[in-house]
Amino acid sequence: MSFLNSKKIINQFNISVENFNKSIAAEKLDALDKSREFRDYSANSVYKSLEWALKRHISIYYDTQFSNGRISSVTRDGHKSVLNKPDANIVFLINEVKKTEINSIVLTNIDFELIQTMKKQVRNGPEHSATEISTNKLKKVINEVRKVIKNLVDNNVKLNEIDEVNENCTNINTFDELFIACDRFDTKNNIYVMAIGNTDFCSLSSLTKIPWSLIIDFNSESKNSGLFHEYEKEFSLSPHYITIHQARDYEFSKSSVLPYYFFGNGDVNIKDTLVTDLKDWRRKYTPALTLLLSSFAEIYDRNIKVIISHENYTQIEILCQQFDIAYNDRVQFIITSKNKGDFDELINSYNVVHIPVKVSEFCLGIESYRSYFENRQLKVGGTIIIPGKDGLTKYSSEQYGMMNEDFEIVHNEIALLEIEENETLQTPVDFYKGEQISWYGLQDHFDIERNKTKNLLNTVRQYLKTNDNNITTLIKILHDPGVGGTTILRRIAWELHDDNPTIILKQFREGATLANINKLYHLTNRPLLVLAEANEISSDIIVKLFNSVKRSTIPAVFIMLQRGNAITETDTTKYINYLNDNELRFSSKI
Repeated sequence: MSFLNSKKIINQFNISVENFNKSIAAEKLDALDKSREFRDYSANSVYKSLEWALKRHISIYYDTQFSNGRISSVTRDGHKSVLNKPDANIVFLINEVKKTEINSIVLTNIDFELIQTMKKQVRNGPEHSATEISTNKLKKVINEVRKVIKNLVDNNVKLNEIDEVNENCTNINTFDELFIACDRFDTKNNIYVMAIGNTDFCSLSSLTKIPWSLIIDFNSESKNSGLFHEYEKEFSLSPHYITIHQARDYEFSKSSVLPYYFFGNGDVNIKDTLVTDLKDWRRKYTPALTLLLSSFAEIYDRNIKVIISHENYTQIEILCQQFDIAYNDRVQFIITSKNKGDFDELINSYNVVHIPVKVSEFCLGIESYRSYFENRQLKVGGTIIIPGKDGLTKYSSEQYGMMNEDFEIVHNEIALLEIEENETLQTPVDFYKGEQISWYGLQDHFDIERNKTKNLLNTVRQYLKTNDNNITTLIKILHDPGVGGTTILRRIAWELHDDNPTIILKQFREGATLANINKLYHLTNRPLLVLAEANEISSDIIVKLFNSVKRSTIPAVFIMLQRGNAITETDTTKYINYLNDNELRFSSKI
């Protein structure tokens, strides 16, 4: 759960203060719309940080009570499960905090009554009634929430301070305008693409904090000294490298952790990708962009914002044409080059916004929103542990990032990461209402124990032992709708992931998926367990991949879950039907 992460709480508070300061500056400059935008976001952020801080305190308190033997695990879990419910609002959380063994001086020091009263005026009113947020009231709330974080989260933390309205007030700059135009780089609403040319001398590492899906780089030296190189320095891994040679039949994945990276002027290290002049560039690169962006749009099919920090008009025009063909009215271009007059024709022809921002200013702007982008930092995994032939095997963030596109690797910390990354934690009730069981839910046994699952586990374990001799086996699990087929499949993955490298297929890419399975096997030297659902990936494709793995002599057990009936079960064809009487009796008690 993200509310257990003190750094996230602190960052969220600092985001609120950053936006409050921007609001003051914008108001001073009579930029009232911008001021309102920053103020609204500040109010949302400060109450989010407050909510997380209160939930964290309550959760830790009941964990401590349980550790000290004062309450049972059932009581602890009952208190903590309430934190995920919709009615766990600020009023409820404040009352729960007051029930904990908290220093009375702390309670006196924090004006919880003001926080509760102001929430309706500062956050709920503007959100539901379109009323204006009062700057003074919001300032009071921020100061009280500062006390909450200092007292309940980290007493020694240095928090951002509110700027007073004077000559030293935070300035509004063109990056702020860009930031708002880009919907704060929120990937829930948009896909983000950057087209970048040869840049003024500055460090580009800040640009790696933006969640780009695709970067088109016109700097042919980028691999040696440009933005591509910054990704390698920052994350110790490379983005997905694409030249004109791969562009014509490139396969994209929506699950990619890293951005796709197209060398739009070629790579200086590969001579035949370079061009001599614009005429040559048009001839070679226009059809390549057409095919590349067509494939990209098939996978990344939402609204898209293309930020263009480049000066060459011809190349910008071609980019606009090709993105417009691929996305039609779903694309917006934000051109950051200095001279607006140069782009009047494009502004009239396409959905173009011109915001003059140098790349160096872009990078400084990102740094000024450091807290915001830290909470959205690119997650590329860490050192993950999975079983190998001679015990546990570690694999790097680079290996994880690349393989994670085609399948989910059920590694040693998968349930813990799920808890840390989600604001709310799944409860048994959520699962029984129809949610897919989480890894955390499997760890805590939300599902009921079924005889069929035990039998399947015994069968799979036996085949995994046999497959040490380079044998590849396909087991089909047939099931009726609504009998818990997915839950059983994930239960098998959970029970066996400590014994064998275990993966759940997310997609199939010709060549690439097999290559990643091959990498995983050679990393672990242990038979693989590969699970797939036929309603996610067609049974024909699963069988095709199985046959490819078999031809590659990679020892593996494939389990394919699909709807259907089995008249007769065999060693490799199993059937799941509805709960038996004992299982029904058990489920009725939950």
